[in-house]
Amino acid sequence: MKNPICITGMHRSGTSMVSRILNICGMYLGPENKMMPPGGDNPKGFWENMDIVNVNGRILKMFGGSWSAPPYIPYGWWTTPDAESFAESARKITEDLRSHGIWGFKDPRACFTLPFWRALYPDIFTIICLRDPLAVVRSLMKRDKNLQEEVGVFLWFLYNKAILENTLPENSLIFHYNFFTGNPKIGTTLLVKKLGWNVDDKFIEEACSSIHPQLNHHDDEFVSYIKKEGKEEDRLYCDALRLYQEMCENTV
Repeated sequence: MKNPICITGMHRSGTSMVSRILNICGMYLGPENKMMPPGGDNPKGFWENMDIVNVNGRILKMFGGSWSAPPYIPYGWWTTPDAESFAESARKITEDLRSHGIWGFKDPRACFTLPFWRALYPDIFTIICLRDPLAVVRSLMKRDKNLQEEVGVFLWFLYNKAILENTLPENSLIFHYNFFTGNPKIGTTLLVKKLGWNVDDKFIEEACSSIHPQLNHHDDEFVSYIKKEGKEEDRLYCDALRLYQEMCENTV
């Protein structure tokens, strides 16, 4: 597969992990000086091209939102004159990326901006990273002490609902976080196989070694938590659970 690849999903769902795996296996993400530096919440690196993140952030901001307050983006906006300045920036940014055989980018914000990128690259292929909602929320709350649990669940719901609306089964794959942390070699091998890549075993091994065992910080089950906390009648939690179960049924 030579299509450009977009790796996305809700924050804290394993997008950085999957990006690094594919980077080691041959996908070009951009020059090193354009990669977002590691942070306390991601010491092994984010593997995000800061120029692409900037474009996505500007799109969200234009509609009055941000990563933590996703806006409504009108359908078809990416075909209007308002989108041209963003498209011009994106073309310049991806000029270097396109000169490589296999290229792509990672950004959770692409859950909302993917139609814009597809307008530029109709053959773009999306890898959706899925993780248990409670594990995501707990990870977010560890990073942001002021985040309320309900807000985290709502963000998880918005991101995953958006990416399902913005992709089709024929141009996307859903991979669960636990698939890689449970057995890195099986997960990595299947991922590159699904993409149709021929990757030498030494790169598979290197990719597997990039998956640190401590990445699996939280093992909580959202369904059992809902029952334990008596949230069976809470619409937000129930909607998130239904969406999670639907996505789980369609994972690789």
